[in-house]
Parts: sequence; structure tokens; C-alpha cells
Amino acid sequence: MRNVSRFLILIPALILVFSALSVGSVSKASSVFSDVDSDFWAKSEIEYLHSLGVISGYEENGSTLYKWNNKVTRAQAAKMLVVASGSVELNVSSATFDDVPTDHWASGWVERAVRLGIFTDGNDSFNPNANLSRAQMSKIIVEAFDLDFAAAAQEPVVFTDASQSEWAVAYINALYYNGISNGSNNLFKPLSDVDRAQFAAFMSRALNDEYKLAVEAPQPAPEPDPAPDPEPTPEPEPQPEPEPSPADPVIAKLVVKQDDLNVRSGPGTAHGILGTVDEGDRLNVYDLNGDWAKVDFNGKQAYVHQYYVTFLDTLGDALGSPTDTARVTDAYELNVRSGPSSSATVVGKIKNGTTVTLFGGTGDWVRVEHNGLPAFIHKGYITINVPTPEPATSLSGKATVASLNVRAGAGVSHPVVTVLNQGDRVDVISISGYWAEIKTSSGKVGFVNKTYLKLINNAGNILKDRIIVIDAGHGATDPGASVSGYTEKAINLEVARRVEAKLKSVGADVRMTRTSDVFPSLQDRVDFSYKNYGEIFVSIHANAIGSSSVSGAETFYDVQYNDNTTESYHLANEVQKEIVARAGMKNRGVKTEAFYVLRNQNIPSILVELGFMTNPSDLAKLTSSKYMEIYAEAVFRGIVDYYSLK
Repeated sequence: MRNVSRFLILIPALILVFSALSVGSVSKASSVFSDVDSDFWAKSEIEYLHSLGVISGYEENGSTLYKWNNKVTRAQAAKMLVVASGSVELNVSSATFDDVPTDHWASGWVERAVRLGIFTDGNDSFNPNANLSRAQMSKIIVEAFDLDFAAAAQEPVVFTDASQSEWAVAYINALYYNGISNGSNNLFKPLSDVDRAQFAAFMSRALNDEYKLAVEAPQPAPEPDPAPDPEPTPEPEPQPEPEPSPADPVIAKLVVKQDDLNVRSGPGTAHGILGTVDEGDRLNVYDLNGDWAKVDFNGKQAYVHQYYVTFLDTLGDALGSPTDTARVTDAYELNVRSGPSSSATVVGKIKNGTTVTLFGGTGDWVRVEHNGLPAFIHKGYITINVPTPEPATSLSGKATVASLNVRAGAGVSHPVVTVLNQGDRVDVISISGYWAEIKTSSGKVGFVNKTYLKLINNAGNILKDRIIVIDAGHGATDPGASVSGYTEKAINLEVARRVEAKLKSVGADVRMTRTSDVFPSLQDRVDFSYKNYGEIFVSIHANAIGSSSVSGAETFYDVQYNDNTTESYHLANEVQKEIVARAGMKNRGVKTEAFYVLRNQNIPSILVELGFMTNPSDLAKLTSSKYMEIYAEAVFRGIVDYYSLK
């Protein structure tokens, strides 16, 4: 469940207004604004907000105008929502956004809106003068008034055009099911800009229940005209009633992650709601159907959405963290079972020679993940992979942090034998997983976590065997920026693939967070990097902003959380220089930002913004096959330059 609304602070601030001025009196008063006629559809809502001091008008030629048809900008929306919250503008000494300096009229309002969580500060630019789209409006209304968009996401989608902004479907749904918007002819028009009348209506409905719209269940399609009665046919033999609960065997369990999760009669939001379950409730799982788990609920077959549950094995245990990898050595195919027993249900098969990830186990059975569910295989038919140290090569390492412990064995439980200073050089004898066996300049042999070593090949290509993680930003349902039919996710992936090919051509061990149009979550990308023993991480993106005049490339690294700040800077600087030089991009510089994929890692990590899709010149390059190759070459050369720094 979402937290109690931050707008509860309105109650003490506005109680006097409500007691002296009822909703009815506002709606019956003479027009405050000369351009809002007495029968104007949003007159009551506009004057209600005016009575609260949330909105004001324009004085022109002795008249007060509301200019209801004007579009609402992002800066104006920030101010109105802050005022409605009972807050005041912030006294700003250092601007968060490049385009909202401290002397901008909206600086204090924008900064306060960000503090309240109404807007986010994920980019350097706020685009204060950009018009607010109806999709964007749905999000900030939900955030400002703490509407439960997670619950709304489970309800049927009412508006037929909501998918034009897929990221906003749940927010748009939340407006409908909270009585704030009913669209027009089943259309929400998410890409259209919001005008001042519409925004006043939405805010009034969110603030005061007396303005809310009636919420009706989505209407089913009309029934066709009845056909003429057919000739009578013999009555069929009565069939036995189906079992009240699934006849399939239990193949897993689940635990619910949130309160009031809808349980439906079928696998989809179009199916009826049978009831709800709450956080911590456990159900048996009988099958998976797309994103839906088949369960039994009060003796009936039912479905819940996978997003809101955690799957457990039939013993009731979660999958947990990976413990080993293994290779299947069964003669042909190995049975995958729902439980740690040869009598448990077979839920699948794994072919001989397949490598699987293990998640612990019990007795002679080990736990695996199969088709998204915890399951078991017998350890007698697998060979557990033992990490083999890399053969001794001409490999050295440079300590990238101060006071790096050298231990007697590969693990933090071993005693410290010596300590390296930042910049100290060592010979690398072997590497197994994250632990490198090294020899110091004084002849001491021990082990260090390779996260804090810059590994340098002293012979052959400088990138040979280096484990480099390349991340193509966004993907699938998250397109990133979209301009003139081009999507950021496609640009990112194409450039990333070309970088991958160049790195592999010189012997680098490249690991891609995605190689197709899928969407790994930000945590998935971080986990992927860790599980693949990544040594550096490069995330590739394209930028967008409200102004078409803004252009150029910029590269980010984190200084707050990532332990390898210095190395991240050097990597970012080398890549940025190559992009600017090779692609002829305006140099927007190397910048610090605690992006999720940067701050949640400790290896050198950067996020590259190749250019602005909203700038015509940059977009022409970003969508050109020739320049995609140039961008890829620049990123590749930047990585080479980084490893060449001694």
C-alpha cells in the first residue's frame, strides 16, 4: 500500500477556507474570470482552486482573464502543485537543473516539487518551458496525491489509446479509477498537451471528493442481435461439474508482496475479480500462463499477476542467491522436478551438456530455476563446475583504492598479510572469480578482490581476456526517448552491438546486458555485471530534452557510492574525448551523477549519452549507420585508451 498522502498537510492549512467557503458556494458565485462563462464546463473547479490561492489570472485592460485554453508548462505545474500542497517555494542557493538557474522565476517552486517527489531529478535539465503532456500530467498527479497506481495497474485499461505512452498506462488508469479523469469516447489522448482548464479540473478532483467523477466499470462490447431460434436438437448428456480447484499438481508456491492484490478468474485484467490477497499470504502454484500464475483461491481456480509475488519452491523456500554452476551429464535429458524427490512432479527436462545455475539444495537434490519457478534436479546427474584459475600470464595489476587488504586466501575470512596503497603495482599469478592471487613488489604472495585492481596485460593486446560489460540502455516496453519515429532503445542496442564486435575482435571477454529488444531492470543489469565478474561497465544511451537547440555528448560517473571513483573518471574522460573527436560532437563534458547502474557497482562504471535525439543535427548522426559505426569506434577506442593509461 502507498503511504498516507503528503497532501494531508493541506487539512490544517485550508480548514478555515473550507469552513467559510463550501464547494457549492464556489460553484454558484459570479465569475471570477471574465473569460470563464457561467456555463463553462470547468468553472466550478477553476474558481475552487482560485479560492484556495492555487491559481491566479492575468490582468489585461481592466479585466482578469484565466486563459483557460493556454497550455500548462512544467514550471507552472510545479508551482501549482507546490502551492496546493501547502508548501512554499524553496530558497535555492545551488541549482539542480542547468535550465532552471537560481534566478529563474520558477527555481524555488521546481526545487520544492522535486523535494516533495512530484518531479524527479534524474537529468541535468528540467525543461521548465516545455508543455506538459496528458501522460506526464497523469504521473505527477499520481505522485503528488499518492494515488495507488500499482493497484490501478491491475484494473482493466479503460482508454483505448493509453498504450500510446506505455510507461504511463498505470498512471492513466489511476486517474480513471480515482474519479479524476474519464477521457472522451474512451480516449485519454496521452500525447496531447494539458490546458489550464483541464489541469484545474484534475487538481480539484484530486483535492476534493465533491468534484470527483463517478467511476463506472468498463463497459463490455455490445451483445450481437440474437439469432433466430434453431431447430430443437436432442439434449446432450449432462457432464460432471469440474473440480472446484485446479486438478494439476502443485509445482511451486508463492508469497504475496503487497496488500489488496486482485485474484482473477482468468489470466488477464479483463477477467473478473474473485477477491484479494494481502502481503505475506501464501498460495499454491499449479501453472504459469504468460505473466500470470494459476493458483487456487477459496477452492476455485484463479490467477494472480507474477509482478506482485515471490515464487517459492514446494518446500516453501525462496530461490536465494546462486551458489554454483554445473553441467548436466545425464545420458540424454535430466528430469526437472517440483520437489526434492523422485516421486515429485516432472515439470521439465534439461538436455545433456547444458550448463545450469544452482541455488543450494537439500540432500541429493539441488535447486534450479526452470521456466521462472524454483525446481529441483538430482545431483547424481550433474558435474559441478570448479572455477579454474587463469594460467599464469604476463598480467599485472594496479591497486585502485587506498588500503587494499592482501589476504592469505581467497576470501574475506582469511587473515590480512599486507596492505597495498593506491597505485601500487603487483604481479597477477591467477584469477578465480573475484579473487586474484598476486605477488607484491616485496615478494609477498596473497589474494585481493580484483574489483580494486586495474588489470593490465603486459603482452599481447591490452584488452585480451578483460571482462567488459556493455549495457544498451532501456529496451522492450521502456523505449527511452522517442523522436520522429526513432527510439532510443534501438539506437543504444545498435551501437552497443557494434562496440561488442570491436571488443571481441581483439580478444576481450564481452558480456552484454541485453542483445535483443528486452528490458532487464536496473537491478538486473547490476546483478548481471556482478555475476559475470565484470571489470568495467559501460552503459550506452542517447539524450533528449525539451529544447531542440541543446546538443552534444556527455559521460557520467558516480562519486558518492562507487568505490572506484578515480578509475571511473579516467574511463569516462577517455571515452568522452574519443566521442567528441571522432563524431564531431559538442563537448558537454564529464559529469557526476549517481545513476542506479553506476552507484550500485564498485567496478569502474560510466554512462555515455551519445547525443540529443531532440536536436536535428545530433539525431541525424544518431540514426545514421555511418555515425553509429563512428560512435562504436569512439567507445571502443576510449576503452583502449583507458587500459593504456599506466
